[in-house]
Amino acid sequence: MGDYPNLGFARANNLGIQQTFGELILLLNPDTKASPGALQALVSGLAARPDAAIAAPRLTDERNVPELSFGPPISPWFSERALNSAI
Repeated sequence: MGDYPNLGFARANNLGIQQTFGELILLLNPDTKASPGALQALVSGLAARPDAAIAAPRLTDERNVPELSFGPPISPWFSERALNSAI
């Protein structure tokens, strides 16, 4: 792709996407640990829903407990109880 300065994660992804020709694009953080079959499940999910433009996995911690990776931003008014009920 060339010798670019550190552009940040989002900008670098956008630059990489602009230079692709594939049908599917996978954006993956360098510290990601994917479970066996996880990527195939995402691809299969997209194939089953031709109207979908994006797929994302459920994020879990090292104990396989789902992490809150969506929803309203966390603030002082967003209680711990609400966080726990979202899981």
